[in-house]
Amino acid sequence: MASKNKQPAKKGIIGTADDITARKQVEQNLLFEKQFSGVFIDSLPGIFYILDENGDIVRWNINFERLLGYSVEELPGMNALKVIAEEDRELVAGKILETFSNGNANVEAYMLAKSGQKIPHHLTGALMIIGDKRYLLGEGTDITERKKTEEALKVSEAQYRLLVDHIKDQVVLMDLNFKPIYISPSVEKLLGYTLEELKQLPLDKQFTATSFQSAMEFFSIEMATAEADPAYLLRRPLELEVYCKDGSTLWMESMFSLVRDENGKPMSLLGVGRDITDRKQTEDALRESEARYSLLSEHMSDSVWMMDMNLKTTYLSPSAVKLSGYTAKELLELPLEKRITPESLNLAFKVFSEELSKVEADPNYNPVRMIDLENYRKDGTTVWAESKLSVIRDASGKPVAFLGAARDITDRRKAEEALRESEDKYRSLVENINDVFYTLDTQGNITYVSPVVERFTKYKVSDLIGKPFIPLIHPDDLPGLLDSFNRLVSGQLEPWEFRILDKDGRIIFVRTSSRPIYEDGKIVGITALMTD
Repeated sequence: MASKNKQPAKKGIIGTADDITARKQVEQNLLFEKQFSGVFIDSLPGIFYILDENGDIVRWNINFERLLGYSVEELPGMNALKVIAEEDRELVAGKILETFSNGNANVEAYMLAKSGQKIPHHLTGALMIIGDKRYLLGEGTDITERKKTEEALKVSEAQYRLLVDHIKDQVVLMDLNFKPIYISPSVEKLLGYTLEELKQLPLDKQFTATSFQSAMEFFSIEMATAEADPAYLLRRPLELEVYCKDGSTLWMESMFSLVRDENGKPMSLLGVGRDITDRKQTEDALRESEARYSLLSEHMSDSVWMMDMNLKTTYLSPSAVKLSGYTAKELLELPLEKRITPESLNLAFKVFSEELSKVEADPNYNPVRMIDLENYRKDGTTVWAESKLSVIRDASGKPVAFLGAARDITDRRKAEEALRESEDKYRSLVENINDVFYTLDTQGNITYVSPVVERFTKYKVSDLIGKPFIPLIHPDDLPGLLDSFNRLVSGQLEPWEFRILDKDGRIIFVRTSSRPIYEDGKIVGITALMTD
């Protein structure tokens, strides 16, 4: 029997305690790493994702959500190919398999947003193994701007190629060893060589010897400058004589430019050329013409001079020096007013002014004006020169200079002066004698009569000049006089005696002594002296 004093058994908790400090630390570290990795992944500039071996999405960053427009609830377990444009899915599927097989892969493809927008990306994948599971760690970079740039570049290159292929100018792209990389169709058409033929053709066989040497000297200087100065553009024209495939040559004027890389290092040479064979031939012909002109002007007796539109002398032939006694330098520096007399200077200015106004008003007008000027010689004497004036125009028709050819006419002027003096004396004699002096043409018309005739016949000189002589003759003497006139114009000399009628009808008996007037061996009239 149990004792009434026995105490009931006590109840409690028996426990064991383990130190979990290390575990807690690991959990905190894992939590930190998870939070850190999440923040880190979300801070990446591109998209980040993790795929399992089925290609399903198991992890992604915030940019992935923003870019494609899917919610957090929609992405887990979604197959990655769903966010790839249909035309690129086969390519991307192959790259996913390649990553799991080889450890990494990359591809450019269009990602497909939920809205249907296609966004070009450069995608990279790397194999990641956790435990016994394999994952694809992927990253993507938006290449939209690069694609736009590439497309713009393609369009630009297409336009450039279209332009280059159709322009008449010749375009050549060469490496720094002068090997052609590209030639425009116009080069092949002009020279007859293909690109492959030019690549194989030595440079010294493409140019004549002189042009080859010029080209080498040109590029030696220019390339040294270009390499020393990254900002140097090398934009200088060069004229070269090149060989065609058929052995003929032609002249090219080329403008060369240097193509540099992004660091400014020279990469290639671009040449744009133009066929200037016709121009060179014209220039050669012009030089030959100028040489002949110079030879002519320097050996002819006439003086040749040229003046600008301000009447400043720009050229004088050696004969002008000989004519004036000055040296060429002295003449070019001597003002016009010191070279010709005041009267001639006024005349020169007047003529130049008149001609210049006509030249400027009419592009087709070219003066051919003769002008006599009295020029000073260095020894103080003067010399007369007859100048033929013309104008020189530029390509646009604008007058740029006067050209003159002058001839020494001093002796002629002296002879003319002597003739004037002789004529004055002769006229004084004729006009003061009592006999009437007159001239007739071969038709019997009066071409000159001295003033004495007015006293002699009461006719004025103006009444008789240009009129027939016959009305003055007495009708009874007319037949015999006409016979005498005809014999005279045939060269037979004989005096005439006949009657004339004055203005009042009075009869006057006269005797006439006559002589034929000759020009170039032919009788063109008679001269006669009539005595009462």
